[in-house]
Amino acid sequence: MHRESTALLVVDVQAGFISPYTQRALPRIHELIESDAFDLVIATRFHNPEGSPYRKFIKWDRLSTPEEIALDPKVEQSADVVIDKATYMAGDEIAASLKAFGIAKVLVVGIDTDVCVLQNAAYLFDHGFEVSIDLEGCATNGGAEADAAAVRLLERTIGRDHVLGSQHQTLASTG
Repeated sequence: MHRESTALLVVDVQAGFISPYTQRALPRIHELIESDAFDLVIATRFHNPEGSPYRKFIKWDRLSTPEEIALDPKVEQSADVVIDKATYMAGDEIAASLKAFGIAKVLVVGIDTDVCVLQNAAYLFDHGFEVSIDLEGCATNGGAEADAAAVRLLERTIGRDHVLGSQHQTLASTG
């Protein structure tokens, strides 16, 4: 039986987003990258240019320097495609890469679960891709409360069965 092609989408695993809280996602992200289970690895890389909505509306100016923008070395080395973005989402570019490689299934990991991971996953879902999230490979700088909120939103957005590692799945697998 032929396995359906699957991509790994690694969202914004960059020096400027890695913190004591978010670094807990790195071992799982590295494990997935090294697993050789994916036909394509796509990484997104956020940058915050002058005049951006982040600077203008929420007065946030981080991820502006090359040091902050740098991808995690293992992610950068393993990515087949790197998509630069200056917004929460790079849906059109991600979808185009997936279509170019004939891929309909995507596993998403990255930083920040409640913002960029959520928005990219919802976009791909809306555009007909089978999207799953591996929560062990996700974290947010918003902390545990924002992570918990993201899980609830992801379960509603892409379906509980596609949010791997959620409380729902843990309880279902032990019951």
